[in-house]
Amino acid sequence: MQARIIEVAGDESGFSGSNLIDPTTEVFTHATHQLSPEVAQYCVDAARAGSPYSVGEYKSNQLLRPKQRPLLDWLLGATGPLYGKAHVHLTDKPLFMANRLVELFLGEAGYASMTSLDQDPQSGATALMLHRQAPAAFGLDQWHGLLQTLIAVLRAKRRKQFDILVDRFFHEVDVLQSPGVPGEVIRRLSQARGRVDSLPARFRDDRVLPPPLEPLIPAIIDAALHWGATGRSVVIDHDEQSALTGHRLAQINQLLLSHDCRPLTVRRVDSRTDPRIQVADLLAGAARRIITAELDGQGDPDLTALIRPYLAPASIWADSRLTANLGSQRAEETLA
Repeated sequence: MQARIIEVAGDESGFSGSNLIDPTTEVFTHATHQLSPEVAQYCVDAARAGSPYSVGEYKSNQLLRPKQRPLLDWLLGATGPLYGKAHVHLTDKPLFMANRLVELFLGEAGYASMTSLDQDPQSGATALMLHRQAPAAFGLDQWHGLLQTLIAVLRAKRRKQFDILVDRFFHEVDVLQSPGVPGEVIRRLSQARGRVDSLPARFRDDRVLPPPLEPLIPAIIDAALHWGATGRSVVIDHDEQSALTGHRLAQINQLLLSHDCRPLTVRRVDSRTDPRIQVADLLAGAARRIITAELDGQGDPDLTALIRPYLAPASIWADSRLTANLGSQRAEETLA
């Protein structure tokens, strides 16, 4: 007997390429939902009917305007069409980069860390500690500068450029001095030159290793685990995204299969013609803006409460004010 299949639609918000320490887009969101095309079209039509901006694709920045608040309350509220039928994965991009740093240089590289597949959450716990304590221990500019240099190292295409950037990276590591746990982790990093020098060969030879600068991949993994939790095979209809190549999907599926999970199918569709993708875009964008405002101390408590039921427990997240953040709470407990 064939396994049951669940089809969902997905889209992201906050994509900034490899610039993962951009202070204007520190939050990346990925939303999936299981609305039918007819219900999704009804949601899009309702949004357009209440908006004075009818030209072009309706976007989440319009949804969050004060005059659209009744529509937002209906769309996300407990009696609305998305409640219980949608899932939003959050990624704090500086935390994501702290995790890349720890995994690549001190642990085992992969995308299981800080996801529901993580069987050894120590790397995630160390990354969470650095994310919270390193800015105060070393200075925010110095800490983010180190992460930016790491990004440059991982993007380097030529060996000479790579070697120059690695020298810069370890110079910046040597400058960071602090007592306590953050300083101890940095001291361990300073002894990892051999692992860093081997990165080009690791990326070339290990066809299972996913690209390290792509937060969409753990978000896709989490969506597959969420919707496939009852043993169903998951198909995600997704907006065009350069990160979702056939090779990367094969890597995701190899990781899922290694943890006894069903493989995932992703079909690429055009958001301009598919109302389900438009709704996923609205949800991802609204979530990102609501959560970003909360992080900046300018949040609306009612909006935060409205989005909270949709947030994934396995989000790559560190802010304890969002009580749906069970994954980071588990990492904190491991570190303690």
